[in-house]
Amino acid sequence: MPIRPVQTDARLLESAMPAGGSGSLESRPIRPLEPLSPGGPTTRTDSAETGSNTFGDLLHGALRQVNELQVEADHQAELLATGEAQNPHDAVIAMEKADLALQLTIRITEKALSAYQQVSQIQI
Repeated sequence: MPIRPVQTDARLLESAMPAGGSGSLESRPIRPLEPLSPGGPTTRTDSAETGSNTFGDLLHGALRQVNELQVEADHQAELLATGEAQNPHDAVIAMEKADLALQLTIRITEKALSAYQQVSQIQI
């Protein structure tokens, strides 16, 4: 069975275009995604508003979030161990989140070290 080219109807394409007719991305700018934090929507800090986020600031923030997940997992595990946890699923979910965050941090660290070693071996 031969493959036939698809015929398009100009009216169909025009009806799919937004009102205004241009359909360019310039008329509707795309906002950048903001990272999610475990506590809910994030708010911008002073350094984010001034645009002075450095790699160190981003790394520090990410490690702080990983630490917060670890602290929350420890707290949930303590509640579970003492019988004060109302929902044991919350403890398991908190521990899995913390584990995944730590594993991701470890993998990123390994990749960064590997990249550094490769760059340091380049002869100039």
